[in-house]
Amino acid sequence: MAPGAGDTTTTTTTQDERGRHGASVLPGLAIDHYGLTLPAPDGEGFLGDLASQTAFRSLLDEARRLQRIGKKDPFGDSPSDALKKHDIDRVLIGGTPADAHVVHMAIEAYAQRLAHVTRAFLDQPEWAGVEAILMGGGMVQSEFGKLGLRRARRVLKDNGTRVKLKRLQLDPDEAALLGWASLLPEELADGHAALLAVDVGGTNLRCGLVAHRLDERADGSRAEVLEHMHWRHADDDPSRREAIDRLAGMLNGLIAQAR
Repeated sequence: MAPGAGDTTTTTTTQDERGRHGASVLPGLAIDHYGLTLPAPDGEGFLGDLASQTAFRSLLDEARRLQRIGKKDPFGDSPSDALKKHDIDRVLIGGTPADAHVVHMAIEAYAQRLAHVTRAFLDQPEWAGVEAILMGGGMVQSEFGKLGLRRARRVLKDNGTRVKLKRLQLDPDEAALLGWASLLPEELADGHAALLAVDVGGTNLRCGLVAHRLDERADGSRAEVLEHMHWRHADDDPSRREAIDRLAGMLNGLIAQAR
């Protein structure tokens, strides 16, 4: 389970529902609930948004403003939301102590927020009994993201909150595409060794040619992304038509590779 926003769903059956839209019971996996619509303290958005990568970048902006008086900004004039993750990592690891301190300030503030959101979620009846939270996405693959996660673990432990924060080990560009294998209907799995998968997010669009390998492991854990394409559509702000055309082009490219 991970912080987020959306409706809450309860599992009411123990029968394998593979292939059904919105399935909550799959081989090796049962979804009891998803998403918590806890409002943010200021009433804008959801509480889980306070622990997002966007939130971290806002905190980094704040840290940069606090340190900017009389000092050179380690990131120049670039706004934090335009920085690449490796740009932040480079300052954190290879920058001067003063420059790295700016990133550490943002990491500490983010860790406190993540711990606060986690405790608030654990207080809800839907999360009763949760023992571990798996964090995915690109941020936790970065050095500053890893450090923020480790620091949040310490904050939770010091406050007596017994829950494990873990990092998804899979490549973030492949994780959602691989997860699709668990949803594949049996009739398609029997007739095809690999199919196309699409992951549409608010920032990125990913397509992949995925070998499901359900004959080796029914829960989809042996699935493999054979080829994939990635488009950061947030940089282009496309229209609906343009996005569909780009998606079709990516899928056609993967079909050609499959042949």
